[in-house]
Amino acid sequence: MTNWHYNKSFNNGFHEVFSYDKNPIMDLFAKYYKKDISDEDIMCDSYYSKLDSLLLYSMIREKKFKNILEIGGGGTTNIILQALRKNKSLSTLTNHSLALQNSVHDIPDHVECSFFQGDLMDTFENNPTDLDQIDFCFIDGNHHAYFAIFYFYEILRKLPTGTIIHIHDIQNPEVLQSEHDAGHIPLHPVYCPHPTPTDEIYALYFLIKEHKQEFKVICNTNDLLYNEIDNLKYIQGVERGMYRHGGVTAPAESLWLERV
Repeated sequence: MTNWHYNKSFNNGFHEVFSYDKNPIMDLFAKYYKKDISDEDIMCDSYYSKLDSLLLYSMIREKKFKNILEIGGGGTTNIILQALRKNKSLSTLTNHSLALQNSVHDIPDHVECSFFQGDLMDTFENNPTDLDQIDFCFIDGNHHAYFAIFYFYEILRKLPTGTIIHIHDIQNPEVLQSEHDAGHIPLHPVYCPHPTPTDEIYALYFLIKEHKQEFKVICNTNDLLYNEIDNLKYIQGVERGMYRHGGVTAPAESLWLERV
């Protein structure tokens, strides 16, 4: 059985697997921030950061996705619908989540939505999705290793070439280590490299490294926040150190991939 305990070798592997060209992402921010969406209209909260929200919105506006699969949801569902409303083209959104808690509002007439509530391993089997038609897959769910293994093999590897993938709460291990050492984050399996057998982050790193010919990294916003902050200061409210106790918003921490 694979041991998913934190190991510094994961840090070394990050740059081997997750290096990417940051210029296209920076261009997206510059294209859409304040030109297509105002600060007041960027939806963010203590679970999903402003930088992540802006990138999610901008990516949907830029790519004009037609068929979206969302695992998890709530505030991010509204960001997706916000961008689809601006796109003004026929599209579908299929959502699997434990509970949206009536948080979804203002569904555009040109977007066909399907919502399946419950455990993904049940709802996904009982309500089959034609993955061949999906051009954007958003995942923000259970943060245990077994869940990463499930969605990696049952969803990500079955997506067609060119599909864009977003996975939330996937951080740069070096950022986690430095923030933990500085005392800014607690010992928690999701937010720091604390030894635990139920850690989605390191399981996913391992799986992508094993299948690196199938996925291209587009962006890791946790890496951007800490290593490109000087180039992001023009975005109001985006700053380092958002892991600190009492922070009013979440840190940026989304991994973006393309199926190749």
